[in-house]
Formats: sequence, C-alpha cells, structure tokens
Amino acid sequence: MMKKRGLNLNNLSLTREKRKIERNKLAFVWLLLVLPLAHFAIFFLFSNVYSLVMSFQTETGQFTLLNYKHFFENFFVKQEVGGYVYINAILYSFFLGFNDVLLVFISTILAYFIFKKIPGRSIFRVVYFLPSIIAMTIYIMVFKYLLNNDTGFPQFLPDFLKFDMFKAGTFANKLAVPIYCLWVGTGYNVLVIGGAMSNVSPEILENAKLEGVSGVRELFDIILPTIWPTLTVSFIGSIGVVFTLFVQVSLLTGGAMGTQTIAYMINSLVGNDNNVAAALGIIFTVVAIPVILLVKKCLDKIGKRWGY
Repeated sequence: MMKKRGLNLNNLSLTREKRKIERNKLAFVWLLLVLPLAHFAIFFLFSNVYSLVMSFQTETGQFTLLNYKHFFENFFVKQEVGGYVYINAILYSFFLGFNDVLLVFISTILAYFIFKKIPGRSIFRVVYFLPSIIAMTIYIMVFKYLLNNDTGFPQFLPDFLKFDMFKAGTFANKLAVPIYCLWVGTGYNVLVIGGAMSNVSPEILENAKLEGVSGVRELFDIILPTIWPTLTVSFIGSIGVVFTLFVQVSLLTGGAMGTQTIAYMINSLVGNDNNVAAALGIIFTVVAIPVILLVKKCLDKIGKRWGY
C-alpha cells in the first residue's frame, strides 16, 4: 500500500509540474500575442470601423450620404487643371500596378541569373538590395539629382534628347514614379525570389542537367512552378500597389497634374474633408477586395496546372 501511495504521489507531482509548464508556455504565447493583437485591434479594426462611420457623417456628426454622392457626381467632372481628376488617378494607379508586375518579372530574371552562380553574384546581390535598406527620402533625393537636367546626366545630353522628368504636366513626369519603383524595388524582390529558388531540390536540377535540359526550359518547367507560391504573393502585392501607393508620388512629383494616385488623392483630403476621404477609402476598399480575390483565383488556377 505504501508503494502504491508513493507512486500515486509521484504521479500527482509530475502531473502538477506538467500543468505548470503548460500554463507557463501558454502565458508566454499570450504575452507574445499582446502587441500584435493590440496593433490589429487599434490600427485595423478600430480605424476601419471608425472610417466606415465617418463616411456616413457630416462634419457635425449627422447621418448623410453626400460623401458618397460627392464621388459619383464628380467622377466625370473635368477641371481646367488636371482634367478628370478621379479617372486620371485611377488610370495612373493601375499603370503603377502594372509597372510593379513588370518589376516582379525583371526581378525573377535577375534572381535566376544570380541563382545560376554567375561570377560576381555576391556583388550583384548587394548592389540590387542596397536601395531597400536606405531611407526612401535619401534615395529619392539621389534619384532627383541623377535625373535632373541641371545636376544629373541629362545635362551632358544634346538638347533634343533632354527630358525634364520633374516638370509637372510632362509625359516624362509621369514616368518618374514607375522608374524610381523599378530602381528601388528590384533588390528586395530579387532577394525574396532568389531565396525561393535556393529551396529548389538540387536532385531535380542535377537530373535535368544530365538529361540536357536547356536553361530556358529549366526556368519555365522547373524553377517557376516550384517558386510559384512566392510569385503569387508578389503579384498580389503588385495589385495592392494600385490602391496604396502615395508616398513616392508625394515626394517625387508632389501629386502634380497626371501623377495623382488613388491613395494620394484620398490622403490629400485628410485634414480638409475627412468624411469625404473616409467615403473614398470605403469605395476603393469595396473595389479592391474583389479585384485582389479575382487575381488570386487566377494565380491559383495557374498554380494548379503546375501541381500546386
């Protein structure tokens, strides 16, 4: 009986110790989750719910639909300066989104060349990624300096080849933001996509090499299908650019005629007409969600053909 009691006491002690360990683990996990959950609650749930409420209010807090009516009434209104403001902002935003898709393609090709262990690949990796670790304002200053007619390389070009990229209303002005995004965004994408390529099975690549598979077939038949989940995330992020990019526009062109984006247009209303800004945010959120879901569905169908 004493032995049985001793065993029972030992088992009870071990059970209590296990429960204590489990409680400590659970407390540690919840402690880690406090900050992200608070961030989600304040900056996502509260801000979005508050924006939704504001979109149906006047400045005095009364219920109204005029904020939404403002958008639809002014959608086809042409101004003397800037033309169709809403239409131009939407078109330019989608243009920047397609530019970001192009960035993913360029980054994939560059990442593949680095993956193939070309000479000097480490230097290329540093050069491509460098713009991603330096403050955006610094790189925009450098970008403006390099492409300015008076201080950059255009000063050495003949007059008929010069282009004033930072003069409002010019076609070159509209190219300032996409060219900057291509320059700065390449490094980060090369790093992410290159990391995905490094996880491709060496045995599969070695077998393809023994069978005489060309570099083009290796890229399209082996590499791309394997890293497709990573590319899917990158492409969806490119669609997100359509509805979120405004800092680069603000710093590079100041939202000059023809270079306003959806996000810049909404941001410019904050402080002047917060309720209309909230209504525009809700409208474009409603538009963005099905667009992103549709793109994701199409990308998933492509992935299924490749076995994902």
